[in-house]
Amino acid sequence: MGGKSRALPPTRGTLIERLRDPATAPAAYEALVAAYWKPVYAQLRRRLGLGNEDAKDLTQAFFTHVVERGSLARYDRERARFRTWLSRLLESFAANEHARSQAQKRGGGTAHVSIDPESADHRLGASAPVAADEVVESFEREWRRALFEDALEAFRARCVELGKPQRFDLLLRADVTEVPPDGSRPSYRTLATEFGLELTQVTNELHAARRELRACVLDALRARCVDEDDFAHERRALEGSDREIER
Repeated sequence: MGGKSRALPPTRGTLIERLRDPATAPAAYEALVAAYWKPVYAQLRRRLGLGNEDAKDLTQAFFTHVVERGSLARYDRERARFRTWLSRLLESFAANEHARSQAQKRGGGTAHVSIDPESADHRLGASAPVAADEVVESFEREWRRALFEDALEAFRARCVELGKPQRFDLLLRADVTEVPPDGSRPSYRTLATEFGLELTQVTNELHAARRELRACVLDALRARCVDEDDFAHERRALEGSDREIER
């Protein structure tokens, strides 16, 4: 690809070690929160029926709790995926009767990271509460949704940086917008007419767009993994199930 090379995601390497090192801990903590706050926030809203502000405070408190208690060091990938383990840890944390009252008292040396609940609330408003036996499955859905949203935003920013915003719009129209009732997607010829392009241009642009979006998805995935082994495992699982991410 042309343009500037993509910077390595801030969690590349071992997240646990980066959190222990004062020099890298702030960036590692920010990356952890950025990658996982949406499914954590959604679980708190749906599982406990919390309002926007309470769920936001408890989300911050949870990540502080995870780091300050050294919980990440106890993660064992042989027993569960990281997101499954994190969901179960959250369930235990939220069940503690002191969790909410402690939300404003926690912190220590761990700074709060800005999160934007409104970006998730538009979807959660009409969602039904999550039962105890559906927590992990619900967390998994939110995790995948957040992964794709972050990757799509990174791809949009890259298209703007390269001076090719139309590439993003074209991919959005071809692959991302809601499928109509008949299940059809616009043909390449239809897209060529809509965007004022030659048919070969549509083909080339979509090929490039899908390749670049796949790279953004993998970058977002790596930012959600504790180390390279975890990333390799998650990548195999993701590429084995998501056909829209081309090999």
